[in-house]
Amino acid sequence: MTRLSIWRVRRQLPLMASMALLAGVAVLGVAPGEAQAAEHVPALQWPAIAAPGISTTTLTGGVTVPCIGFNDLTTYGPTGQVERQLDHTEMVDGIENCNYQSVSVDKDGVMYGILSNGTMGAKSYLVAYQGNTLLWKYSISCQGWWTESSAVVGGDGNIYALTAAADGTHLIGITPDAPAGQTEPAKILDIKSPYDCAVAQLSPYSEGLIVRGGLGSHLVEYYSYQGQNIAEVPTDTSPPWVQANALGQTFFYDGQNVSMFDPTTKNIAWSVPIANASSDLAPLPDGGVSVLTSERTQSPQASASSTTMTYSIITLNASGQRVRAYTLQPAADPGTGYVGPPELAALINGNVLVLGRYSERTAHGFIGVVEIGIYNPTTDGWVYRDSLRGDVQDPSPYGFTALSRSVKPTKDTVYVPAFTCPESGWGCSSTAIYPLKASGAALDYPRGAILTSDSGPQHSLRSYVALGDSFSSGEGVPPFLDNTACHRSTDAYSQVLSRDPLARLQLKSFVACSGAETKDVLANRTGQAVAITKVGPQLATMTIGGNDIDFAGFATACVLKVSCGFSSAAYRTAVTKINTVLGPRLEHTYRKLLDNGKSAGTDIYVLGYPYVISNKSASAPYDGRCGYMYGLHRKDRWEEAHAATSVVTQLNAKISATVARVQKLNPDYSRRLHFISATASNSPFRGHEICSTETSYFQNINQVTSNYKYIFHPNRAGEAAYAQLVRMAIGQ
Repeated sequence: MTRLSIWRVRRQLPLMASMALLAGVAVLGVAPGEAQAAEHVPALQWPAIAAPGISTTTLTGGVTVPCIGFNDLTTYGPTGQVERQLDHTEMVDGIENCNYQSVSVDKDGVMYGILSNGTMGAKSYLVAYQGNTLLWKYSISCQGWWTESSAVVGGDGNIYALTAAADGTHLIGITPDAPAGQTEPAKILDIKSPYDCAVAQLSPYSEGLIVRGGLGSHLVEYYSYQGQNIAEVPTDTSPPWVQANALGQTFFYDGQNVSMFDPTTKNIAWSVPIANASSDLAPLPDGGVSVLTSERTQSPQASASSTTMTYSIITLNASGQRVRAYTLQPAADPGTGYVGPPELAALINGNVLVLGRYSERTAHGFIGVVEIGIYNPTTDGWVYRDSLRGDVQDPSPYGFTALSRSVKPTKDTVYVPAFTCPESGWGCSSTAIYPLKASGAALDYPRGAILTSDSGPQHSLRSYVALGDSFSSGEGVPPFLDNTACHRSTDAYSQVLSRDPLARLQLKSFVACSGAETKDVLANRTGQAVAITKVGPQLATMTIGGNDIDFAGFATACVLKVSCGFSSAAYRTAVTKINTVLGPRLEHTYRKLLDNGKSAGTDIYVLGYPYVISNKSASAPYDGRCGYMYGLHRKDRWEEAHAATSVVTQLNAKISATVARVQKLNPDYSRRLHFISATASNSPFRGHEICSTETSYFQNINQVTSNYKYIFHPNRAGEAAYAQLVRMAIGQ
């Protein structure tokens, strides 16, 4: 390895010492006694180079090395060829070309970075380089001595950063290319942000941006690429370190539980108790997460009072269920010096990169070992495992250590910046980059998934109108948007969709209303269909028909124990209306909506109704949660529940059949009219009925405190389930 002159080494020692203190420990199954006699370096893609660290890796397998000290910023290709080399002495408007906080690259290899001289309030630039060519510079500033924030490449291909302005911090977005004839890119986003740009952290996901407050702040907020504030992680449960997947779902550990927050519903989707977990979470492409845990155990080769730290990787699936638990083998030698936990990083192929570092006792003293493993959570095994190992026969150098958080993966390669030092701490070798040839390696996740997506520029939002009855207005989810009897909820499924960046819908009109019948859709001047004419949306959704058959009267008969069984008046009324009046009314309604939206090509999505009550067996025992559906003196003691299921089945059958009949009238109707079943086998409502074994998605009688009209209506989770059905139907 190349040696530095002593004055150069002294300059790097503070950095090396601080990084060594951060070094983690894990032995990935290689016992200390098996160490080779000589220094061991795994197979490399190309020879190691002296360099101070790693900034980022590229899609093609290359790596960018920052210009710390007197090094030029250099990008190496997958075989070690120099693809970019920026002279650290070159000046850009008085700023040395080496002063980047960090850099990002896009799928085409263009590099973006914030160039600053680090002076309070000084001018900075966001710059773009294609190879060695400066494409453009964009004036940017931050009122701080330094900044953790950097330019990031969004899932839409645009570039985003935080900057200071006279009225505070702003989140800005700019295009990757300067318009023809101009020297600056176009600004496509500029919104005020409640953060200090000097410490806030900006992270992209496929359809938006996550901004973390930084420096102990628990504030974590989500923005769409259009600047819409989507959600905020609950500040009382979220630590500042939040790991997100490509969909923006975030995972965090609060000291007791690992939790997943879903920005589309603005709720914590699940929370799982895990003892001694760390904030080193690795979100996986399948929606799950791998978690590092620790436990102090008795050392196998020492006295009863001697203990060692054992680390495990616990993998949770997308629903928060434990599916794997792998224990990293601790060092067998009680003299081994642990200095911290290992580190995890997810890869886009589903594997997990594991970096472990420890100090191992030999006959000549201690040596440093850097372990690199690639773990597959699906097979619960290793696809790659090797180590950088010091020379156990050399009493001077104690071996390798790696710069914390600087190990970066890419296709078939793991880049490891490491250095060696003797025990005295003086005479350290220069840091070298080792491009390890590692099977199973791939780009880090979620960055790799965002860069390799085929989404291209952000798709324009589709205009959207929400029609329908109480199931669409959100009757069961107060508070409401206005004081009308329509009870339009802030968490109705149309509102959930409007906040969901994956849906890409812009809600132009929300006219769904509690109690609405088909006649309320059809009214010439005041009906909901008028919104289609006025807005000309690309898409409209609705639930309609339940009030035409007096389903509310049927539900009231059930709840008040009047009787809603198969022989009841309530049941007969509902079924009779389904078979006589409902079909013609629905057909007229669908045709009216289609005709009103013809010029705009509006797609009409008709949603069915979900089963509300669990369809219990006739002999099932009494269930206090829905005792009003339990008949004491009948052979079929759950007859009311079975009758309720029957009504919903017949109602949905009529809606589906009418949609099919209208579709056959002409090709245009066929293209633009769609039915979405809420009772199909893949429906998120399945298993979440009242009195089911899972959490109910509906308001039950014991949950309603302010208005009995809410009973049998979807609750917040139910409206989110409707939103999921729409997303599935529209292909998002």
